[in-house]
Amino acid sequence: MTRATGRHSETGVPQIDSVLPLYRIMAPAGFIVAFNLTMRGPEYFHTEYPKEWQREYERKNYAWGDPILLWAAVNTGDKRWSEVRLPDLVGVFKAAERYNIRYGATFSRKHGGKKSVLTVAHDTREFTDEEMTILARSFDMLVVDAKIDGTLTEAELDTLRCVQQGMEYPEIAALLGISVPTVKVRVEKARTKLGARNTAQAVAIAVRRNYI
Repeated sequence: MTRATGRHSETGVPQIDSVLPLYRIMAPAGFIVAFNLTMRGPEYFHTEYPKEWQREYERKNYAWGDPILLWAAVNTGDKRWSEVRLPDLVGVFKAAERYNIRYGATFSRKHGGKKSVLTVAHDTREFTDEEMTILARSFDMLVVDAKIDGTLTEAELDTLRCVQQGMEYPEIAALLGISVPTVKVRVEKARTKLGARNTAQAVAIAVRRNYI
């Protein structure tokens, strides 16, 4: 869980860059934003929790017993961590305190049949009602604004993988057993679905969303 965003044009969430500064101010202990969770993971993910905490979280597989993650997976709405009545069987909260992650709130949304989650943390106090409202509204805007589309076909994904490896269109055509015009059509369809301006950006978006 260490991936981070680049330019908003490579995320499929056009307003993300305008909102991240707000999250950095309101969540001084860190935050996570994830859009369109699937069995393969989120299609877009950004975290600004301390790197050491990210590494410990992954190394000890805290996700399997994290009460906040479990709550967000099965619920929608807004919740302070202190209001989540699920047992912390693996000691996530106690471990997080070593990194000044003591208070937090989670915002879980479902849009277009997919779940998106924002989790924010504070080091000294609970989030106020006003802050909860501001965070909820900003996240609602991002969820609705997200242009993510996970409908790439396997053929389109195969073609983008070849492009990612630096292959020219004739090489791709020979490898996949198709014509050069077909390669161009597949790339163009993938570019359109991903909302990319060019082929390089289409590959960058696909990589960022773990498609390829």
